[in-house]
Amino acid sequence: MRVPARRARVRPLALLAIAALALPLRAQWPAHFEALPVGPAIQGVVGFAFAPSGSAIAWTKRGGVLVLHDGVPQSAPVVDLIAEVNNDWDRGLLGVALQPGFQPDGSEQSWIYLLYTVSPVYGQDVPVVPQGPYSFSRLTRYRVHAPGGQWQADPATRQVLLGNQLPDGSVPDAIASLSGTHSNGSLVFGSDGTLFVCAGEGAHDELVDTGGNDAPGFDNFLHAGTGKLGPTPAVEDSGTFRSQDLRSFAGKVLRIDPATGLGLASNPFYDGNPASHASRVWALGLRNPFRALLLPGSGSSDPTAGDPGELVVADVGWAEWEELDFVRRGDNFGWPCVEGTVLQSAYTAYQPANPAFPICSSPLAGTLRAPMLAWHHSLPWVVSPPGIHFDADGAAQSGGFLGNCAIAGAIPGASAYPAAYAGRMFFADYGQRFVKTLAFDAQTGNASAVYDFGVLSVPLVDLETHPLTGEVWFLTYGATTSQLARLRYGSNLTPVALASVAPPHGPLPLSIVADASASYDPEAETPVFTWNFGDGSAPATTALAQHTYAQAGAYTVALDVADSFGAHATWSTVVHAGNAPPLVAIAEPLQGTLVEPPVSLVLKGSADDAEDGALARQWSVDLLHGNHLHPGVFLSTDAEPTFAITSHGEPGESYAYRINLTATDSQGATSSASAWVYPHGVVADPSGEMQPISRVDALFPPQSQGSGNLDIEVIRDKIVPPVGSNTASRQFDTSHGGDQGLDDWIGLDAYVALDPDARFVGVQFQEGLHNADGGWFESLWVEVRANGVWKPVQNLRIAPPYPFALAQQPGFDGVAFESYELWFDPEVGDAIRVRGTPGGSTGYISCAELRARLLTPTPLPGKHLDITTSATVVAHITSLSPPAPTGAGSKGINTIRNGTLPQTGSASALAQFDTQHTPIWAGDDWIGYKWPAKRLLSKLEFQEGLTTAAGGGFDSLQLQAQDELGNWNPIAGVVALPSQPEPEGPSYQRWTFEFPPLFARAIRLYGDPHGALNYISVGELRAFEVQQTAPCGFASYGAGSGPAPLALAASATTGVGLPYALDVGGGSGAGPGALVVGTAPAALPVFGVELLVNPLSWLSVPLAFDASGSAHFGGQINPDAALVGVKLYLQAARFGAAFPTSLQLSNGLALTLCNW
Repeated sequence: MRVPARRARVRPLALLAIAALALPLRAQWPAHFEALPVGPAIQGVVGFAFAPSGSAIAWTKRGGVLVLHDGVPQSAPVVDLIAEVNNDWDRGLLGVALQPGFQPDGSEQSWIYLLYTVSPVYGQDVPVVPQGPYSFSRLTRYRVHAPGGQWQADPATRQVLLGNQLPDGSVPDAIASLSGTHSNGSLVFGSDGTLFVCAGEGAHDELVDTGGNDAPGFDNFLHAGTGKLGPTPAVEDSGTFRSQDLRSFAGKVLRIDPATGLGLASNPFYDGNPASHASRVWALGLRNPFRALLLPGSGSSDPTAGDPGELVVADVGWAEWEELDFVRRGDNFGWPCVEGTVLQSAYTAYQPANPAFPICSSPLAGTLRAPMLAWHHSLPWVVSPPGIHFDADGAAQSGGFLGNCAIAGAIPGASAYPAAYAGRMFFADYGQRFVKTLAFDAQTGNASAVYDFGVLSVPLVDLETHPLTGEVWFLTYGATTSQLARLRYGSNLTPVALASVAPPHGPLPLSIVADASASYDPEAETPVFTWNFGDGSAPATTALAQHTYAQAGAYTVALDVADSFGAHATWSTVVHAGNAPPLVAIAEPLQGTLVEPPVSLVLKGSADDAEDGALARQWSVDLLHGNHLHPGVFLSTDAEPTFAITSHGEPGESYAYRINLTATDSQGATSSASAWVYPHGVVADPSGEMQPISRVDALFPPQSQGSGNLDIEVIRDKIVPPVGSNTASRQFDTSHGGDQGLDDWIGLDAYVALDPDARFVGVQFQEGLHNADGGWFESLWVEVRANGVWKPVQNLRIAPPYPFALAQQPGFDGVAFESYELWFDPEVGDAIRVRGTPGGSTGYISCAELRARLLTPTPLPGKHLDITTSATVVAHITSLSPPAPTGAGSKGINTIRNGTLPQTGSASALAQFDTQHTPIWAGDDWIGYKWPAKRLLSKLEFQEGLTTAAGGGFDSLQLQAQDELGNWNPIAGVVALPSQPEPEGPSYQRWTFEFPPLFARAIRLYGDPHGALNYISVGELRAFEVQQTAPCGFASYGAGSGPAPLALAASATTGVGLPYALDVGGGSGAGPGALVVGTAPAALPVFGVELLVNPLSWLSVPLAFDASGSAHFGGQINPDAALVGVKLYLQAARFGAAFPTSLQLSNGLALTLCNW
């Protein structure tokens, strides 16, 4: 369908924010390989494609398209679709292709094809979420001509191939995009001239999306404000299952006629109507086919043959797997039912009674295919197929490799690299930043070997093969700029130019120092330096050069580094003489703001310039998702825009947002400020498994000599004294006779490995007492340790502000026990410390509490849920006189659940609660938890405290639960890992006790205390109940009958393989009974009561009612996948002495089974 011509605006190149600096691309490549930057760094470019001439088309996510000649962009964009493109989150202009044999001459060979998400109609969904969630993808094409040598798209030739929006707002041929992620991907021409279109399923990644979440996005929803319908056909309201539905383009590889956008008769699901959705589908079952390539030399030139060549697609995964898929006619890669090589239980469990779209139990269209290669997000030993991982030299590697975002791919030309690389595909992972090569069979797609190649310092987003040289070129996508580079092989490597210029700005006359001494030649030659200062002065030829600018202006300082073979590397920056950069500050949100999504933030800040006054503000938001950054998910030039935060990412992942404010003055000087915002759920406190450390550890003797608590565990006991307190025992100080000089610190060191994606983002610091000789900081900063090296954090904010001005005074009398929150930019590491210059006449610091703030993946729901905090601690010692311990341990019984877990072997008495008592008592001892109501308990975690010959351990130990009558009974089937505690083993050992779930109001550790003083100790005690996460459950379906019907209840949803428990109440005292279970309900009157389970299908299990009239039943349903979705019907009965007239029946309970 042709549409009225839409004017393609041409804007100045400043729109594309070209940077002058091209940084070297660092990586440890195989011998004789190097990556060389091509052209300047450019902001926001996400992809590129070559014309036959070797010139490249590059495009920004926002919608700008530019042409690069030898890497240098022409002065105006080829086409500007910024006003049309929806750039929020991972959407945008993501796919561009050039007509085979492209020539920019306005002919049939001049077409450029663009695939992008479309900005919503203003007012249609903007009031709901300002970023516009209810979008769709559109495919357009333009002819390109080159008047005066400048490539330009002709707006009069614009043609919409997919995504034609009707006047009523609906888009019958839309590619659905109901979420900000996985919307569209690559455009690739087949060998026969047909066009492949890669489209994601446009569903939510932060939840199990089976549809029904985005009503305003569909064409059966009328928006009251605009009178327009939603864009996407309502039949596609199926979430991720769009990938399996031939009525949707989403989650597919389409194959279309590039002139019409219609399907071809040689397509696998062609139904006779070339305009139907099915007729345009080539492959399905994909989640996010972001990047793809056609295998060189594959396929036919005849479009009717149905052989356009073999396509390799990188399908970006959800929670676990990344894939490279070898795509052929009619292939189905299984999403969402399969991810990688395994079933995705979150979706296979979805079993509606009458599904309106294909689900996992439905017959799947096409031929189900496994990936040619798959790697895991968190299990580095898992790769499919196994046993094919090698290093760059061919040495076998055990296991696999991690990744987060698959990027395909480029196959080098035959003569570009050594013969070993012939036919190999270069591929990458955006999250892990690696580049690898894959050897595979070009006929079958079977992978035979994966070879390591290199790891970049910035993410890589595209790889292409140069049409003239056969070299692999790639594009990096950084937080502020993108860089095009070529992967070169040669006997002589290019020098590396590394330099700095200081100061970068200042008043006239401005004297600078240009330093290239860090530059080097890989072959250890002495390089030749040439500095050009951009003001017409003579070049300097030394590594270190000085220069003075007498005239105001912006000057490009350029460095050339050459070797004796004529290889050159360049570096440049801009110096502003006679001009100060703007002053930029963010007022809201502040660094370290915590939010609870969904929430809208109004961004507020200032941008002022000494010469120009108030400046325009440019806002952007970057998303940190796991280990990789998504730059520019939100952009605005409004003074105070609103940015909406919703939940993002898959279960078990972390995410955060960096708010950026930038301003540029009239002379081109730019300044920026940033602030990080964190959702509450992804910022954790890891301090419980971090060892307190301090400067005094390295002094002699290695302990404090002050008046505070000598046990450093006091800094993580979760006791925060009131401001102004004077209790020395509640704080630790580093008083040591001034031995630390002007350098003092206190911190936390992780002794349990942190998640690979975790980053420190803050620390809570409560200072202790201030004395005349010390106890405070005169200056302070925060450092994080990574790979054994401590590094100061960036962008530190202290709230409330630390009183540094007062702290410089002798005898500083600031308020003691003040608490401070210190927030900073995220930093990866394994330890954190607060460091600075100590105050006071002697010089030392104090700390009452220190808690780390860690950005870390949200924990995946497990089989057990920690319910410790909802309980009351119960212990034998509370019945003694006095009702408290008299030993050296903590006197607060809640120490046993404060989350502090000292390392095994710790000698801290403060970190544990023991029951040492005077007078000594004889007999057993116990400690545990009690709840107001029964819980389905399943696990206990126990860390013992200090154990000595005098006591602290158990000679014998059992777990006991309390029944309805208050009786304590041993728990059967307990499995202890490791084995039972030794009476005098190392202190602070940890055990896990698991047992078949049972209903109880209380649980305790019970046994014979060890030692002459007859007591036990507890460092930490955590109680758990069964947790079931799958989307199924239980419900009553029929009322009981008779004068006193029983009540039948389940405490948790029930899954196959999950231990479950039922609770029956309301019986007439002790007596026999039964539980009947069947697969069909009934409504049969029996002996004056109603039977709710069909007796033709039931099984009967005996019940025993206690004196309170209660009975309990526990069991386990076999982990058979065929049972998923089956509904079981249950009813309980109690038989009285006058049976059948005394028969009591319960209400009915229906359990829907799901995966466990």
